[in-house]
Amino acid sequence: MTGPKKTTAEGSRCAIRRTGVLIDVHDATAVIDVEGKVVRIPAAKLAEDIRAGDTLEWSGGLWTKVRNENGNAASE
Repeated sequence: MTGPKKTTAEGSRCAIRRTGVLIDVHDATAVIDVEGKVVRIPAAKLAEDIRAGDTLEWSGGLWTKVRNENGNAASE
């Protein structure tokens, strides 16, 4: 039996911060390198401003660009 699911401040039920790098997008599928593992996801799970080579973070609903302390994309 498991306890109640915990939700983070961002609304995600995932307590682990997931980051990855977008490798490519083919039709409706995105290919991301997540900690050395190639993962294929629906391209609809990417924020609109994502390009190959961008460092991404899972928000619980979308993969978005990781921003640095200046508010710029981490891959810029």
